[in-house]
Amino acid sequence: MNKKLQDELKIKLSGVLPELNERQRRILLAAEAESIGYGGIKIISDISGVAVSTIRRGIKELKKKPKKLISVRREGGGRKNLLKQIPN
Repeated sequence: MNKKLQDELKIKLSGVLPELNERQRRILLAAEAESIGYGGIKIISDISGVAVSTIRRGIKELKKKPKKLISVRREGGGRKNLLKQIPN
């Protein structure tokens, strides 16, 4: 991977990583490492400052199928059904 692409990736990650929780960070870094291919884990580790073992853990999590879709909203959040809002 050339220096210019590494610099661009560093800028992208520095803007996104602070907004993510630990699991999201691991998964994003793992996906970036996998997209690079051979040596991607080391490159991402050097760019992000995250341990190689953490990125490997993220790769394992990526390969697992999610048990259940995790919702961002809490239960009951969002717009209410129109039929429930207007009584007959």
